[in-house]
Amino acid sequence: MNYSRQLFGLSVCAAGVLAFSAATALAQNILVDPSFEAAAYGQPNPIPVPGGVGGGWAAFQGNLTTDIPHTGLQSTTLWDNTWNPSGVYQIVNVTPGWTYTASAYFDNTGAASSWGTPYLINLEFHDSSGAQVGTTASTGWTAEVLGQWELLSTSGAAPVGAAYAYVYFMAMDGGTMTGTHYLVDDATLMVPEPGTLALLGLGLAGALIWRRR
Repeated sequence: MNYSRQLFGLSVCAAGVLAFSAATALAQNILVDPSFEAAAYGQPNPIPVPGGVGGGWAAFQGNLTTDIPHTGLQSTTLWDNTWNPSGVYQIVNVTPGWTYTASAYFDNTGAASSWGTPYLINLEFHDSSGAQVGTTASTGWTAEVLGQWELLSTSGAAPVGAAYAYVYFMAMDGGTMTGTHYLVDDATLMVPEPGTLALLGLGLAGALIWRRR
């Protein structure tokens, strides 16, 4: 038996196990001002491309608020807009083949929505011309839990040709709950750091070596 190869395979497998356990810790949030602590949104709506890429939030039917933030001092509030979605979004650079996970906390400042599923996260990938490529990763319209913050998330891999991710955090009601506002806070768009991806690849290589032995 070739013990040197066996030991190499074991050591590389061990590195892979450590990489998998550290993947979450080494992931990074690539959104700007994810907790809305800045004094204003960073971009107009619509966000100009490429000038506004990586420049922070734009809002449609929303504003910053100090009402019951999930963390920190501020969140963003989205207004009831009679069957027209309100929301905030950012555009960021992406790498084809990498998986991105969008998440945020949602809450409601008023009574139950007149529509049972008022919350939505959409993650879209676009090429350098601004055209959408691939399919939209989405939570789908999601029910609210009254009186508490709820965490929603969705994931998608950037397809070949993708240059940007457009990530939307939205709410919508039927217009019968005038005065009801929806809150969003602590938004993330997570992606593994390159070092983590390399370690994961090393772990897979080690696993193949060990299996062949």
